[in-house]
Amino acid sequence: MRDVTGAGSVICDVRRNMSPRAKRRSLALGIFAIAALAACLAGAKHSATMPEFGIYKGEKIVTRRYPASFSVGLESWVSVGAAFRDVRWRLANPGHARMISAAAKLEKKSPNGVFTPQQVLEELGYKFPPGCYFRASVGNCWEAAHYPSMLKRIETELDLQPVQK
Repeated sequence: MRDVTGAGSVICDVRRNMSPRAKRRSLALGIFAIAALAACLAGAKHSATMPEFGIYKGEKIVTRRYPASFSVGLESWVSVGAAFRDVRWRLANPGHARMISAAAKLEKKSPNGVFTPQQVLEELGYKFPPGCYFRASVGNCWEAAHYPSMLKRIETELDLQPVQK
């Protein structure tokens, strides 16, 4: 009779007595458990439902209005000249071009082609925590309610100039 003194040796004895099929199953189960845990931890970090505490610490939501129309230089590519004008406009107005491209993507995704300005910004990767929005308003304007640091980032990256601050 063999003397088993440590927990490690008990586990070794159990592994020796397992069939190859049982070993494969336990290995697969272990790998699955580790992968599931990693996916949960990675997903929890980037989940839109998780609150992002501390990002806007000390800031209060403010409202700003932006003109909803801007000079669109996009044309149908009937000629080479039109294609060059389109490229030149996209280089001169990269923020507006990004918004139009995101709107075109949403138009293809949406069954009826209807989407909100906030959905366009969400397509570009901007987050809107509870209480924040970006919507159409009166007077051919967009109305945005967000934290000042995020509004400054949106204004800078998309070249939007507020009508009022």
